[in-house]
Amino acid sequence: MGIPPLSGFYSKEAILATAHHESSLFFIIAITVVFLTAFFIGRLLTILFINPTQRNDKGHAHESESSMTWPLILLAVCSVFAGWVPIHMFFRQPEMAAPHEGGSLALLSVGVALSGVVLAFLLFRN
Repeated sequence: MGIPPLSGFYSKEAILATAHHESSLFFIIAITVVFLTAFFIGRLLTILFINPTQRNDKGHAHESESSMTWPLILLAVCSVFAGWVPIHMFFRQPEMAAPHEGGSLALLSVGVALSGVVLAFLLFRN
């Protein structure tokens, strides 16, 4: 969903800032995709954890082998902590980068994402 402080937040914000700076149409499409992605994830989480009676299991759930589990754990840890790494210090900033939009664009995108999750929860909780 791209919420702070996870790494997906920073890449999503860069895309939204560039779209906002370059084209209103692309920005509207991008912010709509933020909502739809958050709605999908909210639906998934609601059905999986809050209302498991909606699931259509064809068998019993079981843990994957360690060859699958450890890479997923590593990716999850990196996703959580990569947003805190000042990686931009290691790369030259391109000339065409969108200017920093301030906190209003970040607040808008987080608000849109949270509204997608809340709407999914309200629709799929029962």
